[in-house]
Amino acid sequence: PNDPWGFTWSHTETETTQARLASHHTLGSHRLSWGAEWREDEVTDGSVYGPNLEAVSYDMTSLFAQDVWSMGNALTLVLGARWDDTDQWGSEISPRANLGWRVSDTVEIQAGYGEAYRQPSVGELFYPFSGNADLKPETSDSFEVGLVWGGQGRTSPRLHFSAFSTDIDNLIVFDYVNYSLQNIGKAEINGFEAALDTVYSDALNSHLQVTWLDTSDGFGNELLRRPEWSGAYTLSGAFLSWLKGYATVRYVGNRFDVDPLTFETTPTESFVTADLALATQIWDTIELTLRATNLLDKDYEEVLGYPAQGRRIIGGIRIDF
Repeated sequence: PNDPWGFTWSHTETETTQARLASHHTLGSHRLSWGAEWREDEVTDGSVYGPNLEAVSYDMTSLFAQDVWSMGNALTLVLGARWDDTDQWGSEISPRANLGWRVSDTVEIQAGYGEAYRQPSVGELFYPFSGNADLKPETSDSFEVGLVWGGQGRTSPRLHFSAFSTDIDNLIVFDYVNYSLQNIGKAEINGFEAALDTVYSDALNSHLQVTWLDTSDGFGNELLRRPEWSGAYTLSGAFLSWLKGYATVRYVGNRFDVDPLTFETTPTESFVTADLALATQIWDTIELTLRATNLLDKDYEEVLGYPAQGRRIIGGIRIDF
Protein backbone atom coordinates (compact mmCIF):
# COMPACT_ATOMS: atom_id res chain seq x y z
CA PRO A 1 0.00 0.00 0.00
CA ASN A 2 0.99 3.64 -0.37
CA ASP A 3 1.19 4.04 3.40
CA PRO A 4 2.48 0.76 4.92
CA TRP A 5 2.03 2.10 8.45
CA GLY A 6 -1.46 3.48 7.97
CA PHE A 7 -4.92 1.90 8.02
CA THR A 8 -4.97 -1.82 7.15
CA TRP A 9 -7.76 -4.31 6.65
CA SER A 10 -8.40 -7.88 5.54
CA HIS A 11 -11.57 -9.72 4.67
CA THR A 12 -12.29 -13.41 4.09
CA GLU A 13 -15.71 -14.57 2.94
CA THR A 14 -16.88 -18.16 2.54
CA GLU A 15 -20.10 -19.48 1.06
CA THR A 16 -21.31 -23.08 1.32
CA THR A 17 -24.03 -24.65 -0.84
CA GLN A 18 -25.07 -28.23 -0.23
CA ALA A 19 -27.82 -30.69 -1.07
CA ARG A 20 -28.60 -34.19 0.24
CA LEU A 21 -30.94 -36.96 -0.88
CA ALA A 22 -31.49 -40.11 1.20
CA SER A 23 -33.88 -43.04 1.00
CA HIS A 24 -34.60 -45.97 3.33
CA HIS A 25 -36.38 -49.22 2.46
CA THR A 26 -37.06 -52.59 4.09
CA LEU A 27 -36.87 -55.67 1.87
CA GLY A 28 -37.42 -58.86 3.82
CA SER A 29 -34.56 -59.16 6.30
CA HIS A 30 -32.65 -56.27 4.69
CA ARG A 31 -32.83 -52.62 5.75
CA LEU A 32 -31.48 -50.69 2.78
CA SER A 33 -30.30 -47.09 2.74
CA TRP A 34 -28.86 -45.11 -0.13
CA GLY A 35 -28.36 -41.53 -1.11
CA ALA A 36 -26.29 -38.76 -2.62
CA GLU A 37 -24.69 -35.53 -1.41
CA TRP A 38 -23.26 -32.48 -3.11
CA ARG A 39 -21.35 -29.64 -1.48
CA GLU A 40 -19.57 -26.57 -2.83
CA ASP A 41 -17.41 -24.17 -0.80
CA GLU A 42 -16.48 -20.83 -2.31
CA VAL A 43 -13.85 -18.52 -0.81
CA THR A 44 -13.03 -14.86 -1.51
CA ASP A 45 -10.13 -13.28 0.34
CA GLY A 46 -8.53 -9.86 0.14
CA SER A 47 -6.72 -7.23 2.15
CA VAL A 48 -5.26 -3.76 1.89
CA TYR A 49 -2.53 -5.37 -0.21
CA GLY A 50 -5.05 -6.46 -2.84
CA PRO A 51 -7.10 -9.56 -3.68
CA ASN A 52 -5.73 -12.94 -2.68
CA LEU A 53 -8.51 -15.31 -3.74
CA GLU A 54 -11.28 -14.47 -6.18
CA ALA A 55 -14.25 -16.80 -5.64
CA VAL A 56 -12.13 -19.96 -5.52
CA SER A 57 -14.46 -22.97 -5.21
CA TYR A 58 -14.04 -26.57 -4.12
CA ASP A 59 -16.83 -29.09 -4.57
CA MET A 60 -17.46 -32.73 -3.68
CA THR A 61 -20.06 -35.18 -4.97
CA SER A 62 -20.81 -38.29 -2.92
CA LEU A 63 -22.85 -41.47 -3.31
CA PHE A 64 -23.47 -43.88 -0.43
CA ALA A 65 -25.33 -47.13 0.24
CA GLN A 66 -25.78 -49.46 3.21
CA ASP A 67 -27.46 -52.81 3.87
CA VAL A 68 -28.32 -53.98 7.38
CA TRP A 69 -28.97 -57.71 7.00
CA SER A 70 -30.57 -59.59 9.90
CA MET A 71 -29.58 -63.23 9.47
CA GLY A 72 -31.93 -64.85 11.94
CA ASN A 73 -32.01 -63.85 15.60
CA ALA A 74 -28.28 -64.18 16.24
CA LEU A 75 -26.37 -62.51 13.39
CA THR A 76 -26.52 -59.02 11.92
CA LEU A 77 -24.27 -58.00 9.03
CA VAL A 78 -23.84 -54.37 7.98
CA LEU A 79 -22.25 -53.64 4.59
CA GLY A 80 -21.77 -50.17 3.22
CA ALA A 81 -19.72 -48.03 0.90
CA ARG A 82 -19.27 -44.34 0.11
CA TRP A 83 -17.87 -42.79 -3.07
CA ASP A 84 -16.48 -39.24 -2.90
CA ASP A 85 -15.39 -37.33 -5.99
CA THR A 86 -13.67 -33.95 -6.16
CA ASP A 87 -12.13 -31.99 -9.03
CA GLN A 88 -9.11 -31.17 -6.87
CA TRP A 89 -8.21 -34.58 -5.41
CA GLY A 90 -9.95 -37.17 -7.58
CA SER A 91 -12.25 -39.87 -6.24
CA GLU A 92 -12.12 -42.31 -3.34
CA ILE A 93 -14.25 -45.32 -2.33
CA SER A 94 -14.63 -46.01 1.40
CA PRO A 95 -16.11 -49.44 2.27
CA ARG A 96 -17.20 -50.63 5.70
CA ALA A 97 -18.39 -53.93 7.18
CA ASN A 98 -19.65 -54.81 10.67
CA LEU A 99 -20.79 -58.13 12.10
CA GLY A 100 -22.79 -58.56 15.28
CA TRP A 101 -23.26 -62.00 16.86
CA ARG A 102 -25.73 -62.35 19.74
CA VAL A 103 -24.21 -65.17 21.76
CA SER A 104 -27.01 -65.17 24.34
CA ASP A 105 -29.91 -63.03 25.48
CA THR A 106 -27.48 -60.73 27.29
CA VAL A 107 -24.22 -60.85 25.31
CA GLU A 108 -23.37 -59.67 21.78
CA ILE A 109 -19.93 -59.77 20.13
CA GLN A 110 -19.15 -57.17 17.46
CA ALA A 111 -16.38 -56.75 14.90
CA GLY A 112 -15.88 -54.26 12.12
CA TYR A 113 -13.61 -52.78 9.50
CA GLY A 114 -13.97 -49.46 7.72
CA GLU A 115 -12.15 -46.97 5.57
CA ALA A 116 -12.67 -43.21 5.73
CA TYR A 117 -11.86 -40.19 3.58
CA ARG A 118 -11.80 -36.54 4.66
CA GLN A 119 -10.99 -33.66 2.38
CA PRO A 120 -9.44 -30.53 3.96
CA SER A 121 -11.96 -28.01 5.24
CA VAL A 122 -12.20 -24.46 3.92
CA GLY A 123 -10.54 -23.14 7.08
CA GLU A 124 -7.66 -25.60 6.80
CA LEU A 125 -7.09 -24.58 3.19
CA PHE A 126 -7.54 -20.81 3.39
CA TYR A 127 -7.50 -19.61 7.00
CA PRO A 128 -5.32 -16.46 7.05
CA PHE A 129 -1.62 -17.16 7.79
CA SER A 130 -2.06 -20.83 8.81
CA GLY A 131 -4.12 -22.17 5.90
CA ASN A 132 -2.45 -24.35 3.27
CA ALA A 133 -4.01 -24.70 -0.17
CA ASP A 134 -1.66 -27.62 -0.94
CA LEU A 135 -3.12 -29.93 1.72
CA LYS A 136 -4.12 -33.45 0.69
CA PRO A 137 -7.16 -35.37 1.97
CA GLU A 138 -6.84 -37.69 4.95
CA THR A 139 -7.53 -41.41 4.48
CA SER A 140 -7.76 -44.05 7.19
CA ASP A 141 -8.31 -47.76 7.85
CA SER A 142 -9.94 -48.86 11.11
CA PHE A 143 -10.50 -52.17 12.87
CA GLU A 144 -12.73 -52.60 15.91
CA VAL A 145 -13.87 -55.46 18.13
CA GLY A 146 -16.36 -55.12 20.92
CA LEU A 147 -18.67 -56.69 23.43
CA VAL A 148 -22.12 -55.54 24.53
CA TRP A 149 -23.71 -56.86 27.70
CA GLY A 150 -27.26 -56.00 28.72
CA GLY A 151 -30.63 -57.43 29.60
CA GLN A 152 -33.66 -57.58 27.34
CA GLY A 153 -35.75 -55.10 29.33
CA ARG A 154 -35.88 -51.48 28.25
CA THR A 155 -34.64 -50.30 31.64
CA SER A 156 -31.82 -52.86 31.87
CA PRO A 157 -28.34 -51.27 31.95
CA ARG A 158 -26.09 -51.92 28.95
CA LEU A 159 -22.29 -52.16 29.04
CA HIS A 160 -20.21 -51.56 25.91
CA PHE A 161 -16.55 -52.53 25.57
CA SER A 162 -14.54 -51.96 22.39
CA ALA A 163 -10.91 -51.97 21.25
CA PHE A 164 -9.91 -50.18 18.06
CA SER A 165 -6.95 -49.44 15.83
CA THR A 166 -6.79 -46.75 13.14
CA ASP A 167 -4.02 -46.07 10.61
CA ILE A 168 -4.16 -42.62 9.03
CA ASP A 169 -2.41 -41.35 5.90
CA ASN A 170 -1.87 -37.62 5.39
CA LEU A 171 -3.14 -36.61 8.83
CA ILE A 172 -3.62 -32.82 8.91
CA VAL A 173 -1.76 -31.19 11.82
CA PHE A 174 -0.47 -27.72 12.69
CA ASP A 175 3.25 -27.31 12.03
CA TYR A 176 4.76 -24.76 14.43
CA VAL A 177 7.99 -24.55 12.42
CA ASN A 178 6.22 -23.30 9.29
CA TYR A 179 3.28 -21.92 11.31
CA SER A 180 0.79 -23.54 8.95
CA LEU A 181 -1.25 -26.69 8.58
CA GLN A 182 0.61 -29.62 7.01
CA ASN A 183 0.09 -33.28 6.17
CA ILE A 184 2.18 -35.82 8.06
CA GLY A 185 2.81 -39.08 6.25
CA LYS A 186 1.54 -41.65 8.76
CA ALA A 187 -0.22 -41.74 12.11
CA GLU A 188 -1.62 -44.50 14.28
CA ILE A 189 -4.33 -44.37 16.94
CA ASN A 190 -5.03 -47.41 19.14
CA GLY A 191 -7.45 -47.38 21.98
CA PHE A 192 -10.05 -48.87 24.25
CA GLU A 193 -13.48 -47.53 25.15
CA ALA A 194 -15.99 -48.54 27.81
CA ALA A 195 -19.50 -47.15 28.15
CA LEU A 196 -22.49 -47.70 30.42
CA ASP A 197 -26.06 -46.76 29.43
CA THR A 198 -28.56 -46.65 32.27
CA VAL A 199 -32.30 -46.01 32.09
CA TYR A 200 -33.69 -44.80 35.41
CA SER A 201 -37.27 -44.29 34.29
CA ASP A 202 -39.37 -43.67 31.19
CA ALA A 203 -38.13 -40.08 31.24
CA LEU A 204 -34.56 -40.16 32.60
CA ASN A 205 -31.37 -41.89 31.42
CA SER A 206 -27.61 -41.52 31.58
CA HIS A 207 -24.49 -42.31 29.54
CA LEU A 208 -21.01 -42.82 31.02
CA GLN A 209 -18.00 -43.18 28.72
CA VAL A 210 -14.27 -43.67 29.35
CA THR A 211 -11.62 -43.72 26.58
CA TRP A 212 -7.93 -44.64 26.60
CA LEU A 213 -5.69 -43.75 23.64
CA ASP A 214 -2.21 -44.67 22.47
CA THR A 215 -1.16 -42.49 19.53
CA SER A 216 1.95 -41.99 17.42
CA ASP A 217 3.01 -40.21 14.27
CA GLY A 218 5.37 -41.60 11.65
CA PHE A 219 8.36 -40.71 13.85
CA GLY A 220 7.15 -42.44 17.02
CA ASN A 221 5.99 -39.25 18.75
CA GLU A 222 2.63 -38.92 20.49
CA LEU A 223 0.04 -36.95 18.53
CA LEU A 224 -0.62 -33.51 19.93
CA ARG A 225 -3.80 -32.75 21.89
CA ARG A 226 -4.85 -36.41 22.09
CA PRO A 227 -5.29 -37.21 25.81
CA GLU A 228 -4.38 -40.67 27.02
CA TRP A 229 -7.49 -40.71 29.23
CA SER A 230 -10.80 -38.92 28.71
CA GLY A 231 -14.38 -39.45 29.72
CA ALA A 232 -17.81 -37.94 30.09
CA TYR A 233 -21.03 -38.48 32.04
CA THR A 234 -24.36 -37.20 30.71
CA LEU A 235 -27.72 -37.26 32.49
CA SER A 236 -30.62 -36.42 30.19
CA GLY A 237 -34.40 -36.48 30.06
CA ALA A 238 -37.12 -34.96 32.21
CA PHE A 239 -35.75 -33.84 35.58
CA LEU A 240 -39.23 -32.73 36.65
CA SER A 241 -42.64 -33.05 35.03
CA TRP A 242 -42.23 -29.54 33.61
CA LEU A 243 -38.45 -29.44 33.10
CA LYS A 244 -36.29 -31.38 30.62
CA GLY A 245 -32.69 -31.13 29.48
CA TYR A 246 -29.25 -32.60 30.03
CA ALA A 247 -26.21 -32.14 32.27
CA THR A 248 -22.73 -33.21 31.15
CA VAL A 249 -19.46 -33.47 33.05
CA ARG A 250 -16.39 -33.94 30.82
CA TYR A 251 -12.86 -34.97 31.78
CA VAL A 252 -9.83 -34.46 29.49
CA GLY A 253 -6.57 -35.92 30.75
CA ASN A 254 -2.95 -34.88 30.31
CA ARG A 255 -1.73 -34.58 26.74
CA PHE A 256 1.13 -33.05 24.77
CA ASP A 257 1.05 -29.71 22.99
CA VAL A 258 3.55 -27.18 21.61
CA ASP A 259 4.48 -24.12 23.65
CA PRO A 260 3.59 -21.11 21.45
CA LEU A 261 6.63 -19.17 22.73
CA THR A 262 9.42 -21.76 22.80
CA PHE A 263 7.93 -24.15 20.20
CA GLU A 264 8.92 -27.06 22.44
CA THR A 265 6.65 -30.05 23.01
CA THR A 266 5.33 -29.89 26.55
CA PRO A 267 2.70 -31.74 28.64
CA THR A 268 -0.52 -29.90 29.48
CA GLU A 269 -2.77 -30.19 32.51
CA SER A 270 -5.99 -32.16 32.65
CA PHE A 271 -9.30 -30.39 33.21
CA VAL A 272 -12.94 -31.02 34.07
CA THR A 273 -15.84 -29.00 32.67
CA ALA A 274 -19.61 -29.08 33.14
CA ASP A 275 -22.40 -28.03 30.76
CA LEU A 276 -26.12 -27.72 31.39
CA ALA A 277 -29.15 -27.27 29.14
CA LEU A 278 -32.74 -26.87 30.33
CA ALA A 279 -36.09 -26.33 28.63
CA THR A 280 -39.65 -25.89 29.83
CA GLN A 281 -42.91 -25.71 27.89
CA ILE A 282 -45.04 -22.79 29.06
CA TRP A 283 -47.70 -23.12 26.36
CA ASP A 284 -48.34 -25.65 23.62
CA THR A 285 -46.35 -23.59 21.13
CA ILE A 286 -43.85 -21.74 23.36
CA GLU A 287 -40.75 -23.20 25.01
CA LEU A 288 -38.20 -21.40 27.17
CA THR A 289 -34.58 -22.60 27.03
CA LEU A 290 -31.46 -22.02 29.11
CA ARG A 291 -27.98 -23.29 28.24
CA ALA A 292 -24.76 -22.92 30.22
CA THR A 293 -21.29 -23.94 29.04
CA ASN A 294 -18.33 -24.19 31.41
CA LEU A 295 -20.87 -23.94 34.20
CA LEU A 296 -18.23 -23.99 36.96
CA ASP A 297 -16.23 -21.22 35.24
CA LYS A 298 -13.04 -23.30 35.11
CA ASP A 299 -9.76 -21.89 33.75
CA TYR A 300 -8.38 -24.34 31.20
CA GLU A 301 -6.77 -24.53 27.77
CA GLU A 302 -7.72 -27.09 25.16
CA VAL A 303 -4.96 -25.60 22.99
CA LEU A 304 -1.87 -24.43 24.88
CA GLY A 305 -1.67 -20.64 24.94
CA TYR A 306 -5.35 -20.12 24.09
CA PRO A 307 -7.52 -19.91 27.25
CA ALA A 308 -10.98 -21.38 26.87
CA GLN A 309 -14.06 -19.23 27.30
CA GLY A 310 -15.34 -18.86 30.85
CA ARG A 311 -18.88 -19.48 32.01
CA ARG A 312 -21.39 -18.68 29.28
CA ILE A 313 -25.16 -18.61 29.85
CA ILE A 314 -27.62 -18.27 26.98
CA GLY A 315 -31.37 -17.95 27.29
CA GLY A 316 -33.86 -18.36 24.49
CA ILE A 317 -37.46 -18.77 23.47
CA ARG A 318 -38.81 -21.16 20.85
CA ILE A 319 -42.16 -20.53 19.18
CA ASP A 320 -43.80 -23.16 16.96
CA PHE A 321 -46.46 -22.09 14.49
